[in-house]
Amino acid sequence: MRYEVFQNVCTKHQIEVLLIAHHADDQAELFILRLSRNSGVLGLAGMAFTSQMFSKSTHLYGEGSKNKGILIVRPLLDFSKEVMYKVCQESGQDWVEDPTNQSTVYARNRIRMSLGNLSSYTFQSEVQGVISACRRTRAYVDQICNNLINQAVTIIDHGYAIIDLEILNPSKVTDICLSKFVALTLQYVSQRNKPIRGSTSKLLLHYIRTVPCKTSFTAAGCYLCPAPRSRGTKILVCCSVNCPQNSKIELICPRINGEQKQNFPTELEQFIADGKSYSNHFVPDASDVHFFRCI
Repeated sequence: MRYEVFQNVCTKHQIEVLLIAHHADDQAELFILRLSRNSGVLGLAGMAFTSQMFSKSTHLYGEGSKNKGILIVRPLLDFSKEVMYKVCQESGQDWVEDPTNQSTVYARNRIRMSLGNLSSYTFQSEVQGVISACRRTRAYVDQICNNLINQAVTIIDHGYAIIDLEILNPSKVTDICLSKFVALTLQYVSQRNKPIRGSTSKLLLHYIRTVPCKTSFTAAGCYLCPAPRSRGTKILVCCSVNCPQNSKIELICPRINGEQKQNFPTELEQFIADGKSYSNHFVPDASDVHFFRCI
C-alpha cells in the first residue's frame, strides 16, 4: 500500500529515482522477521541498496517504451538509527517518527523492542555479520542470473519472453540460481512487484527442468507453454490476466493464556545463533558459492 502511494506520486511528477530512508536497524528487524518464517538465504539478505518498481497499470513494451519503472535507492542501510538520531540532534533537525512504531500489535515493532534489549555487540556483530554474508551470496546469485538472462531470454514486442532451454541448460544450474532466474523473468513479464515464493517456486523449478517442455503452466501472473515450432526446446512466457495475485502470508500474533507475548530477547538471540549456524546450509552445494568457504 505504501509503495503504491510512492509509485503514484512518482509517476504523477515524472520522478524516476526514489530515495528511501531504511537504515541498518530496519535491516536487522527484517532479518529476524524472515528468519522466524524460515526464509532462505536470499530473503535473509534483506533489502537491496537498489531495486526497481514497475507500474501495475501501464504495459508499454518494444520500441519507444517508457515503462522503465522507478529506481528505488536505500542509501542509509549501513547507518544505525542511533547514528542517524545523533546527526539530527547535532545539526538541529527535528526527529520525526511514526507513532505506530510503538504499537506491539505489529510483529516488526515487537522485534524492534526486543532488539533494543540486546547488547550493541550482538546487534552489530552477529546480526549484521550474517546479513552481510547473505548479501554476498545474493550478489553472487544475481551475477549468475544476469548472465543467464542475457544468454537465454529474449524479450519480444508486447512483453512476451522466450526462454531458450538449450542455452539455459537448467539441469546444470543450481536450484537457488534457477529459482531466482525464473522469478526475475516472470516478474518482468507480469510486472508484479512481489517475487515468486514457496510452493509456486518449487513447481516452476520442476516445470523448467523438464526438457523438452510439453505442457503449459500458469503461475505468478504468467502463462508458460512450449514456444511454437521449438519442439519443446523453448518456453514462451506471457502475461496472464486471469491469474490470481500471490497469496499473502498473515503473521498470527502468538498468545499465552489469551494475551499477546511481549518481548523475548532470548528468542531473538536463538534466532541469531540459528542464522549463523545455518548460513552454510542454504545452498545445496556450498562449493558453488566461493565465499561460503571463508565464513
